[in-house]
Amino acid sequence: MTSVDAERAETAPRTIPGNGQQPATGLLLRAGAELLGTFLVVLAGAGVVIFTNTSLAPFPGPIATGLATIAAMYALGRISGGHFNPVLTLASAVAGRSGWRDAAVYLLAQLVGAFGAALALVAVLRNVDGTKVDSVFRVVAAGYAEHSPFQVQLPGVLIVEIIGAAVLAAVYLAASKDGKGNSLAAAAVSVGLTVAVLGQFAQSLSNSQFNPVRALATAAFAEPWALQQQWLFWVAPLAGALLTGMVARLISLSSAAPTTPEAALSADAEPVAVVVEKVEETVVVEAPQEPAESDRAAAEHEEARDFFDKK
Repeated sequence: MTSVDAERAETAPRTIPGNGQQPATGLLLRAGAELLGTFLVVLAGAGVVIFTNTSLAPFPGPIATGLATIAAMYALGRISGGHFNPVLTLASAVAGRSGWRDAAVYLLAQLVGAFGAALALVAVLRNVDGTKVDSVFRVVAAGYAEHSPFQVQLPGVLIVEIIGAAVLAAVYLAASKDGKGNSLAAAAVSVGLTVAVLGQFAQSLSNSQFNPVRALATAAFAEPWALQQQWLFWVAPLAGALLTGMVARLISLSSAAPTTPEAALSADAEPVAVVVEKVEETVVVEAPQEPAESDRAAAEHEEARDFFDKK
C-alpha cells in the first residue's frame, strides 16, 4: 500500500449501521424480530381494547399500543430497526435507510405477526361463552362513514390517515438518524409516544392506529364491512409514509457533500502534493552532501600526486 493509499484509508468516512439502516445481522433474523415485535404490538393494542372492563379497569387501547411499541423497539430495535409497521418500513426504504428487498421481507413478517396476534385473540374468545368473534372484533376494526364512532366520512378519514402516518414516519426517521445507542432509546420512546397520541386522536374518528397490518388482521375476523373498507387504511397511511420518505431523501441528498469529478480530482491531488513536498525536502537536505564528498576525494588525489612528483 502506498503512502497515498494509506492516507486515504485513514481519512475515508465509515458508515455505522443503525436503526432504520441495515444492521449487521442476517435478513432472516431481522424478519423474525419484525414478526415478534408486530405480534406484541397488535396483541397488546387490540387485546387491551377487547378484554378491558371499562367499569373496573379502564385502560385506553392507544396507550397500550404505544407502550407495547416502546417495549418492542427497546428489545428488538437493535436487530431489525424496530419498524413493526409498514408505514415505517416504506418510509425507511424511500429515504434510503434500507433496501427494497428487505422492505418486502419485513412486510411479510409484519403480516404474519399481526395475523398471529389476531388468531391468538380469536382462540381466547372462542373459550368465552356467549361471545361472537366477529362482533367483538368490530370494536377494534377501522372504518369510516357509518362505521366511524363520530360518523366521519371518507375524505375526513383520508386526510387524518395521511397526516398521521406522515408524522409517525417523520418522528421515526428523525429519532433514529444516527443509529447509536442513545438514538435507539430516543426512537423507542418518541415513536411509542407518537403512536399513543395519534392513536388516541384517531380512535374516535376511524378507530385506526396508522398500522395497515393491524387494520387488516383485525378486519379479517370482524364483520364483512371491515374488509370492504380496508383499502383506505392501506392507501392513505402508505401515501403519508411515501411523502415523508421522499422529503427525507431530498434533505439527505441536499446536505451530502458534492461528488463531482472535479471535487474527486482535487481530493486526490492533495495527498500527492504532500508526498512531493516531502520528497523535495529530502532532496534538499541530502543534495549538499554529494559535493562535499567529491571535494575531499579530489584533495586526496592532489596530495598523492604531489608526493610522487617530489620523488
